[in-house]
Amino acid sequence: MKLKELGPLYFVWGNNDYEGDFHELDATLLKHGVKILDNTAVSFESQNGSQIALLGIDDISEERDRLDLALSDCGNEDFRILVSHNPLVKKQLTPEHHISLVLSGHTHGGQIRIFGFGPYQIGSIKKEEDCIYMTSNGYGTSAVPLRLEAKPETHLFTLKRGTETEIGEAVEKTY
Repeated sequence: MKLKELGPLYFVWGNNDYEGDFHELDATLLKHGVKILDNTAVSFESQNGSQIALLGIDDISEERDRLDLALSDCGNEDFRILVSHNPLVKKQLTPEHHISLVLSGHTHGGQIRIFGFGPYQIGSIKKEEDCIYMTSNGYGTSAVPLRLEAKPETHLFTLKRGTETEIGEAVEKTY
């Protein structure tokens, strides 16, 4: 796996992962050294000594999510990133959770959009209070193997320490 040469790999369960043999998928991921963030968190120390937590919760639509367990794995990290396949996790978050960034997908950007309208919002990055929410269109499809006006997306993030103003400006430029 070429990605492992760049650094550790992490996986978070989504609803489509349960449609096939999820036990086989689980075994394959573990065989290749992928860490499954299944209602858990891992911590890292950045080059400047700041602590970063990466939290992952299982799929909300399968009712397997346990944000409380992932949070219990955290310490006093300066920056917390929550990965949830489903953006509905936003409804579970409170300021006391100290989540700085939420990464999600699930909606496929509405997958098929007519004149800009679709069943879900197009992928976006938004800042609300002290948290940045990123919902990706992703790259798959659901039910119908077709996309219209909801381009597939994959993302590469570079995290940099900055002020509130700088972070807000970065979100505006990205959106």
